[in-house]
Formats: sequence, C-alpha cells, structure tokens
Amino acid sequence: MGSWKMTFRGSIWVFLLSILVRIGFAQGEGNSIDGAALNGLASQWQNAPSNWVDFDPCGSKWLGVTCKKNRVISITLSSIGLEGTLSGGDIQNLSELRTLDLSYNSGLTGPLPASIGNLRHLEYFHFGVNQLSGSIPSKLFSPNMTLIHVLFEKNSINGSIPSTLGLVKSIEVLRLDRNSLTGPVPANLNSLTNLSEFHLAHNQLNGTLPDLTGMDSLSFVDMSNNSFDLSDVPQWFSSLPSLTSLYLEYLKIKGELPQALFSSSSLQTLKLRDNQLNGTLDIGTNYSNQLQLIDLTNNDISRITTISDGYNRTLILTGNPVCNQNTVRLYCNMTVSAPPLIQHITKMHHSTPYLPK
Repeated sequence: MGSWKMTFRGSIWVFLLSILVRIGFAQGEGNSIDGAALNGLASQWQNAPSNWVDFDPCGSKWLGVTCKKNRVISITLSSIGLEGTLSGGDIQNLSELRTLDLSYNSGLTGPLPASIGNLRHLEYFHFGVNQLSGSIPSKLFSPNMTLIHVLFEKNSINGSIPSTLGLVKSIEVLRLDRNSLTGPVPANLNSLTNLSEFHLAHNQLNGTLPDLTGMDSLSFVDMSNNSFDLSDVPQWFSSLPSLTSLYLEYLKIKGELPQALFSSSSLQTLKLRDNQLNGTLDIGTNYSNQLQLIDLTNNDISRITTISDGYNRTLILTGNPVCNQNTVRLYCNMTVSAPPLIQHITKMHHSTPYLPK
C-alpha cells in the first residue's frame, strides 16, 4: 500500500511539473514572437531605441515597451525621432497589444498596414503628426475590435474614409483632421454613439454634411475647412446634450441659427465663421452660462435681437450685414484666434497614453 501511495504521489508531481513546463514554454514562445515582431519593426527604422537588441523585450525592459504576463501590451515611442516605415507582417504578431503610440515622429512614412486590423485587443491607436501616406485600408477596422482612440491627425493620408470604421462601436476619440481625405463621410459613422471627440477638419471631404443625430456622447466636433455640399442648418445642432465645442468654419451652411442651440447647458464654444448663415441672431434668455465664445464672422446675418445685443461674453459678428450700420458695436470690431482647446486635447491624448494595469 505504501509503495502505491508513493507511486501515485510521484505521478501527481510529474503531472504538475509537466503543466508548469508547458506554461513556461507557452509564455516563452509568446515572448519570443513579440521580440521577433519588434525586431522586425526596428530593422526598418532609424533611431530605434538602443536597447532593442535581443529577443526578450519584457525581461530586458525595452524602452517604450510595457509587458503583462510576459507579453507585450504597450508600445509608446512618441516624439523620439523615429524614421522609416511600418511592417504590417511583424506588427500583426503582437497579438496582446493594447496601446500603439508612434505619434510625433515626423520621419515615419509610408502606408498604414492593413494587418494592424488583426490586433483584436488594440485600444489606443496613436499615429498622429507623422508623414504617413496612402489610403486608410478598409481591413484596418472590424466589428470585433475594441479601439477607443484612433488618432491619425496631421499626416498625408489620402483617399476616402472606409465605412468599416463605423463598425467599431467602442471608439471614443476619432482624429482624422489635417490630412488629404476625399469623398463623402460614411453615413454609418453616426452609429459611433460612444464618440466624444470627432475631428475631420482640414481635409477635402465632400458630399452631404455628416448627420450627427443620436451621437449623444459628443463633446467636441470640428469639421471645418472641407468641401461639403450647401446645406441648411442641421437639426442635430440643438440635439447633442454633451456638446461643449462646435467648429464648423469655412463650409456652406445656410439659414437662421435656432435659439435652442445656445441654450444647450454644456455649450462653451461655437465657431461658425465663413458660412452663409442669415436672418436674425436670437440667442434668447436661456443661453448656457458656460457659453464663452460665439464666432459668426463673415456670414449674412442682418439683424440681432436686443437680448442678444446684451450677451456679455465674446460675440463676433464682423463681416455680417448687421455690422454695416453698427460699427461702434464691440461685436462688429472683434477678431479671435484659435483657442488653445484643440492643442490641449491633442497634447492630452498623446502625452498620457493608456497603460493597462
């Protein structure tokens, strides 16, 4: 009996040891795959981190790399002077990656690899302020992704916005501004109901002005400097409960602004200069106490109500017919530069990338 017990216990220990060996092998294999992928990236770069020299990014604590359970979950190499291109074949092997921040590297060029769309755990995708070119691959996005930030601003990306982007319901911040994007904005982007920031400014987008109805989480919207069709004042202007900043400058929006727009409790900044807005400006008596700036420069507004005339924050009507005979009014003699809000948002998203616990 004693011999049988010893044999049984020995078998248990052998079984447990084999499990531990398998776990260690699996972790080592995953780490080796990640190391090979990162070395593949570094081989195409100049100015890559100097300690990316072996195949153990976790054990060797590679610069800009964060690991969890011996797998790479974050790559943060913003503003380090990277030069070169991206290797899709290597990036897609980083299967546990959640944060990829290569922003502010002006020497980073070439297209966006479609294979990044295979990174199902990726949440923070920061590629802003580089020199990336080419179109946005439709396979870069799919409904089973968990992306939260998509930041591609200030590159040289062209082509159209893929409709697959509207399938990623988790996105909260979308920055495609300051590129060379063309074509209409996919209608299904208004299904991104978790979106809080929507940046499309300074492209060559055309077609219908996007309908943002139902996007109740939106706080910041900037679609300025595009080539959208002539449109009436959208109904969604007055229906976004979280809106703090609305930038629709140098477009073709016509008609009279609804009084309800100014009474949105969260609204702080309204910049609608260089459109075709007309009629009477009536801010009303219930305008938001957060509303600090209304810039309607160079429109066709011909009249302002007495109540609006008493609005004591910054109101700019320079270049409107209402100022033809009211040049002594302060609002007819003001100009305003871009507020620091956009810079603040950009800095916030790039300087504090997500690092999973």
